[in-house]
Amino acid sequence: MTRKGRISVFIPLILFLALLLDGTLAFIFSAHFYTATDIYVPRLILLCLLVFAFYAPRKNMILFSILFGLLYDSYYVGILGIYVALFPLVVYFVDKLKKILNPNFIVLSMLTIIMVSMLEFSVYGFYHMLELTTMDMSLFLAKRLGPTLLLNLLLFFIIYYPLKKSALAIVKD
Repeated sequence: MTRKGRISVFIPLILFLALLLDGTLAFIFSAHFYTATDIYVPRLILLCLLVFAFYAPRKNMILFSILFGLLYDSYYVGILGIYVALFPLVVYFVDKLKKILNPNFIVLSMLTIIMVSMLEFSVYGFYHMLELTTMDMSLFLAKRLGPTLLLNLLLFFIIYYPLKKSALAIVKD
């Protein structure tokens, strides 16, 4: 299979699995992820987009991020447009940063923290603006952002090496 064929088949497949795993993890561990004191939100699709954006061509990744943003919005949110806009922004920022940063574990870990924070703040701001949430900023920071960053950093530690190996195998010439 050619490089273009591998990119067109395997990256969307992995992103689709990550999309499904986001909801599956949230459902299976709902008693642990949604407690009275904390809200943990898995963002596996974002982590996969982040890693693939370092290795795959920007054009493909922007297209995939729009497509999976639309799927994410329609499947999980019900309001089209939030993730359709945010996922391509993440890919665009990572694409710009990959020109000056080396894609190693430490750099991608830091980018995970930054991008998950950016995504969570943007979603919170959007929901707050539409009055779909009653959570104030201090409660958001303590109850949702902190636990979500912790969970996604842990998930990143688990999936980084297999995902990097997959990305390198997919985009090799």
